[in-house]
Amino acid sequence: MNDNIQSIHSATWNRRFMALAAEVATWSKDPDCKVGALIVSPDRRVVATGYNGFPTGVPDRYEGDKDEKNAITIHAELNAILNAKTDLAGFTLYSTKDPCLECCKAIIQAGIKQVVVPQQRQTSSNWAASQSAGALMLSNLDVLIVRLF
Repeated sequence: MNDNIQSIHSATWNRRFMALAAEVATWSKDPDCKVGALIVSPDRRVVATGYNGFPTGVPDRYEGDKDEKNAITIHAELNAILNAKTDLAGFTLYSTKDPCLECCKAIIQAGIKQVVVPQQRQTSSNWAASQSAGALMLSNLDVLIVRLF
């Protein structure tokens, strides 16, 4: 992977933006998992935020079938991309968890060139296989993955 390549933003800015993504994660109503994401321009301007949740207009109902809940939830990374009102080519996405394969496809399609995630990968999660496939796709297409220390 490209983890050793210099990040677009400095380590200090990366920590600041990740702290903001963690705050955004608290906005999710999902009782099981809260994920936050934000997209930052090369000149360090936050252009969009997102957190995991249901599409606008879908009632919040987190009890019951987890598979149904997961099927209708929009992930934080995709929400941030959808909330952006600008071309994202060359921008950086910060996420409090490694993005899944579906979100990685959206990241690539949007032209985002760097993804910053926490140092620890959750290899035991239900999403681990999808996250690994997404990371491989990103790295094969020269999207820089930065793990914060």
